[in-house]
Amino acid sequence: MRTIYSQLVGLVLIGLVGLVTGAAAAEEAGFKAIFDGRTLNGWKAVEMGYWSVDDGAITGRSTRQHPVKSNQFLVWQLGELDDFELKLKYRISGTPSANSGVQVRSRVDKDGHVAGYQADIDRGDQWAGALYDERGRGMLAECGKKTVIGSDGKRTSMSIGDSDALKANINKDGWNDYHIIARGSRIVLKINGKVTAEVIDNDKKDRDLSGVLALQLHAGPPMQIQFKDIHLRRLKMHEKKKVVLVAGPRSHGYGAHEHNAGWLLLAKLLAQLQCQCPPVKPKPRPPSGRSYAHATCSGIPIRARTCGLPPWALSPLLRVLSGGMAVRMGVTFFISLTKRMW
Repeated sequence: MRTIYSQLVGLVLIGLVGLVTGAAAAEEAGFKAIFDGRTLNGWKAVEMGYWSVDDGAITGRSTRQHPVKSNQFLVWQLGELDDFELKLKYRISGTPSANSGVQVRSRVDKDGHVAGYQADIDRGDQWAGALYDERGRGMLAECGKKTVIGSDGKRTSMSIGDSDALKANINKDGWNDYHIIARGSRIVLKINGKVTAEVIDNDKKDRDLSGVLALQLHAGPPMQIQFKDIHLRRLKMHEKKKVVLVAGPRSHGYGAHEHNAGWLLLAKLLAQLQCQCPPVKPKPRPPSGRSYAHATCSGIPIRARTCGLPPWALSPLLRVLSGGMAVRMGVTFFISLTKRMW
């Protein structure tokens, strides 16, 4: 009896060690779950009635009683994607025309439609594994293809695998693993461990290096699409720099004009800056006695006013910000865009 008891305890301990080891390995890989498996917390759609959580999976469903007349999107609310890896499982059911997709580095239009790169999903063996540009340039790379898009928008396509074999690798009625990798201008799609499409997008006019993540429920006959085990890993950016602001002690009370509005304006400006812009020589503004510094980015003048920070100190601060480096600030200041220099 003691021997059996010891064996049972040993098996339980081995199982627990395996679970801990597996969780630690996933954590070390840097992947984080962005769906809790129970609720739609952190996800939002214009029409939430199409979306629910069933059997631990995000479920988008259209029926005869509740048809989808225009594409619907469930958007992740907790950040945007730039360089990243995304892993998830999907399962689609319905007629052969059932269609869905995963939007990455995309934008949300005023009507709620999500436009941009889409890792395609369908049930008719036509689009699954392809990279599509929703409301944009259309199909970028079909399943089994690699496309290089030049700076002038011209495309060169080549084969990277047998399309029929890649589609045969997809489980029509069960769960499939989708792996999406985006580094700079390169996006790679994998389904069930096999590369299905690759795009190198050098078209700076139409490409997107960052944007939202969303799940699509396509318009058409009744269908169902499910997603689960959604994990995201952010990668070191390949072609851009990130600006990280770490606030020091506040110089004004929370909600005070210069503390609240100043940070909001700063965030808005930094979101618009897409280049490095060394500041010009700072200069004071005598009428008010306040300190200002100026810079220009892509022809747009920038003015910053400090709260007790002299212009000679603000100038290198602007330079650090525009250079995409991390900054720790113990003061609050304004950044504003103007049509002319003061």
